[in-house]
Amino acid sequence: MVRGKRGFFGVAALLLACGAKHEVGQRWSGPATLVLIHTADLHSHLFPEPLLIGATDARRGLGRAGAVETVGGFARIATLIDGIRRSSARTLYLDSGDLIEGTDAFTEFKGEPEMRALSALEPGATALGNHDLGPGVDEYLEKHRQYAHFPVLAANYAAPAAGLGSALEAFLVLNSGGLRAGVIGVGNPSSPGELSSPDNPYGISLTPLSEAVQGAIDSLRPHADLIVAITHLGLKGDEEMIRSTSGLDVVLGGHQHLTIDSALERFDCGPSIRAQRGCHERRVILVHSGAFGRYLGRVDLTLEPAAAVSDDEPVADDGLEVVSATHSLLPVSQNVSEQPALAALLEPYRARLSAGGYDRPSAYALGPITRSVASGGDSPLGDLIADAILAHQESDVVLLNTTGIRADLPPGTLTKAAFVAVLPFSDTLTLLRVSGAQLHALFDKQVALAAGHGCQCPFQGAGFRLEIKCSKGASSHIVRLEIGGKPVDPAQGYSLVTTDYFADNGSGFELAARPPTRSSLDADPLDVLLRSVEQLPVCGPAGLPCLDPRRLQDGRIDVRGSVP
Repeated sequence: MVRGKRGFFGVAALLLACGAKHEVGQRWSGPATLVLIHTADLHSHLFPEPLLIGATDARRGLGRAGAVETVGGFARIATLIDGIRRSSARTLYLDSGDLIEGTDAFTEFKGEPEMRALSALEPGATALGNHDLGPGVDEYLEKHRQYAHFPVLAANYAAPAAGLGSALEAFLVLNSGGLRAGVIGVGNPSSPGELSSPDNPYGISLTPLSEAVQGAIDSLRPHADLIVAITHLGLKGDEEMIRSTSGLDVVLGGHQHLTIDSALERFDCGPSIRAQRGCHERRVILVHSGAFGRYLGRVDLTLEPAAAVSDDEPVADDGLEVVSATHSLLPVSQNVSEQPALAALLEPYRARLSAGGYDRPSAYALGPITRSVASGGDSPLGDLIADAILAHQESDVVLLNTTGIRADLPPGTLTKAAFVAVLPFSDTLTLLRVSGAQLHALFDKQVALAAGHGCQCPFQGAGFRLEIKCSKGASSHIVRLEIGGKPVDPAQGYSLVTTDYFADNGSGFELAARPPTRSSLDADPLDVLLRSVEQLPVCGPAGLPCLDPRRLQDGRIDVRGSVP
């Protein structure tokens, strides 16, 4: 058995997908085929859920454009995986992390059904995602020890004497039908943000990413026919990792919830590592398969023995190379039946959620309440949440990170579970006292991030009017910022309500100069939102509180055209 030098999550990790085994045998000779099955960012979306189908999802086969259909669910994913395994000689199922946090299932059960359900899908390995650490190290380890049967990998998380790091693997070798795949896990080095601190609460010390991955490649290469990285870096991070290493064949990525239709081709052995190792560029296949279990990624690989890079310089011990790769997104639509065994495993949890009131109708939406808009400014959902918080706690300004709003609200009847999916993270509101100079510097820094996010504003809020000038991929800056109808006064004091996550420098939310006065409001944003919705006028067939997207958004964040 070939694996990294750190300890396993116990003997349960030896249970592998579809006959795959940790073992070393003869190197593969001749051509071969392999199907990689991929998921990422499942985020506790255990059950089918309603989704307004957009044009892109309709094109991919998820449903009918403009219709609200129930999509996703682990039991449906199981049906698709079973079909691939029955029809393919060699398969490996790998997941890129963030199994937990995101729905009422995690709120109620703290990861137990997610661990059990993913184990039933029999992945060969998973990467460790940043949200997997959300409940805390002890809670995650205990749930994994009790309910999980899969190894978790993070080569760039070094293992101290105690803590989560000591329980992670760096890499392993999986055998599928005689073909041996070396699998390397890569965790996100910047999220959670505390990881950069030597005394972070996770007991993890970071190893430089390219150094960790290259070390894993070098250890695996003599024993593996091809090398696959499962990462939680996002697309740019994957591309940088590929360029700064030599020897990867396939990268299966996650973290940004990107759904990419066709496999990307990138090349390794960039200038810095070429100068060190004298390597030659090789093609690396890069795939992102979406989030929330709406699609199952399938990568069909055709492999042949690695060719010589030149007539007089053969590739030494380089196993197989990918000569073709096809990435297919299999929609987890309402047309996919649920696998009976996994549906039965999850049914008690579904019943307990129903008994807990999560499927109780809470509101009626006259149209989709979205968390983003094409203009990049304030969204109907962002304004709804921020206004609810401002009404709950009088202040000058409310600021929320856009990425903390995790789901849109579809039109029609909305349950409590739908609102939990919007604000799934356990957080508390905080009141800060800041100067106008600090506040303006904070807006300046956040606005500067917009250009790198397609001119989508990275925050939502209330109590201000903001005009931004933005050029995608270039620059963005504030044209006008007013609070209470007046320009921000650098010498004046202001009250600012935000979440603990933002106040603790999450998503680059940093206040310049001295730390602000800070006090906890002991209020959860989700609870505040639900209480606010209850007070709305009623509408719809059931006489529920009415959400009208046309009345929610007021243009308080105005993102203007491109900078010349």
